[in-house]
Amino acid sequence: MRISNQMMANNIIAQLFRQTEQMGKTQEQIITGKRINRASDDPVGISSVLSYRKTISSLEQYNTNISQGKMRIDTVDNILEMVGDLLLDAKEIAYDTDPDMRSEMAEDVAAIREQILQMANYQIDGEYLFSGDEVDTAPYNSTTWLYNGDDGTKDIMIGENMEANLTADGEDIFGADNDNVFNILNDLQTALNAPNAADIEDQISRLDNAIDNLTSIRAREAGVYKRLEATENHNAYFKVNIQEMLSNTEDADVAEAIISFRTQLTAYESTLATSSMILQKSLIDFLG
Repeated sequence: MRISNQMMANNIIAQLFRQTEQMGKTQEQIITGKRINRASDDPVGISSVLSYRKTISSLEQYNTNISQGKMRIDTVDNILEMVGDLLLDAKEIAYDTDPDMRSEMAEDVAAIREQILQMANYQIDGEYLFSGDEVDTAPYNSTTWLYNGDDGTKDIMIGENMEANLTADGEDIFGADNDNVFNILNDLQTALNAPNAADIEDQISRLDNAIDNLTSIRAREAGVYKRLEATENHNAYFKVNIQEMLSNTEDADVAEAIISFRTQLTAYESTLATSSMILQKSLIDFLG
């Protein structure tokens, strides 16, 4: 079969196109620093890249949840510490036997009750902290001190199939029914306004129980906090490993890519030079 000038020209153009396309890909690798810039660059590798990216995104979300959980635990602990201090103040009042000061002490106890009530109805970002799952409902009524929330917990995802449950049940913290801290303080206030000192002493053991319960809740939350910290550190370490695997799969060796580009450019220029000689000679033969 006779090879025509047109066929040679087409072959040369096709070769130049392939070389130009390869140089374009190599140049893109140099600019982006990535070996895989689209699925067609490595259909198998892109699957791993997408999986690694998804894992990294999940780990970042888990650690965001953990940070928010730690902040919540810190907030709850600060509130419960203040509540505990106020209950200790009420306990000291109950121990005071001065009958001439009981009216003023009763007022102090009422003020303590109102302070604790405000803390029990504390909100974060418009959500009540101690209403269980009923975050839009104030947990305690300001006059009857009845609990209006439920026994739900604040649940956060901290890892794949891993969940942490944070205290949110007001009754678990402040006590239930007649033995919640508000009724205890109200009974202490009433006793201080009555002549019988025995009624005052009766509230001391109830206050002790309430204080012990707060201590127990704080200890439990401290344990959850430590678990969150440990998981946060694990997630951060795991993320570094996944990022390394992603880099090994996706990233280009820029130095190697530069060398390849120079080699490809040299080959392209050689093709141009050779093709110009061939096509020029063919044209002269044709004219001759």
